[in-house]
Amino acid sequence: MPMLMPMSKADTKILEKIFGGMESGTSKRINNSDVYMYLSAERLSDNLYSMAHYFESNGDLCPDPDIELLRSKDGKWYPIALQQSTGHYTRAIEDYNEDGPTKAYPRRYADLRGFLSQWLKNVKDQQGL
Repeated sequence: MPMLMPMSKADTKILEKIFGGMESGTSKRINNSDVYMYLSAERLSDNLYSMAHYFESNGDLCPDPDIELLRSKDGKWYPIALQQSTGHYTRAIEDYNEDGPTKAYPRRYADLRGFLSQWLKNVKDQQGL
């Protein structure tokens, strides 16, 4: 199993504010600002989550960015993959179980973890979390 650093305690606190209380298969919109884009949060399954901003292009909603997250059974968060509207896609974790990642790309993971940490700080400030 790869030794990957989960998201920090500060980031985990924000993630828990975003996803806390959500049941599997549900979604919600966080829109506490008249200036910034709303945040879409989804609990895809027991341990998989996603969050995204959406914009409209030619009548279609386009996620940018869209990040998929894993929450292990001990409450640690790991970013799995990131997709951007430009077509850019990065997958840092290839396989996982309820304990966490089992196959990953450490350099991609470090980049993705840094991106998510900054995004969470921005979302916290922009949405008043």
